[in-house]
Amino acid sequence: GTSDAGQPAEEREAGAAHLSGMQGVHHTYILSWGVGNTYCGGWGGIPWCPPVLFLLSYAKLLRSIINPLYVTFLDYPSDTKEVWLVDGNIPYLKGKHIPLFLASLLALLLLF
Repeated sequence: GTSDAGQPAEEREAGAAHLSGMQGVHHTYILSWGVGNTYCGGWGGIPWCPPVLFLLSYAKLLRSIINPLYVTFLDYPSDTKEVWLVDGNIPYLKGKHIPLFLASLLALLLLF
């Protein structure tokens, strides 16, 4: 028999079998790729993806805590100034840097 589109039933069945076979192969490839590579999707990525995301977030939090503790020195011919490394316009442990430094120190002590 023929369908409304004029395609014989045998060709439709062969095409459907081919598509379902390809979907199976594609699905297996995605799952095996997720297990061995740095892919957070699929079934293989689920066990290790949350710990990696947690560690990345923790590293960013730690960097945000440690940034106010950085200091650098600006050497001038007549003087040397101590400034915050992140923003050289802010003197280290003076003015608005003091609350940043104290909050950072407190957070560091609470986390460790």
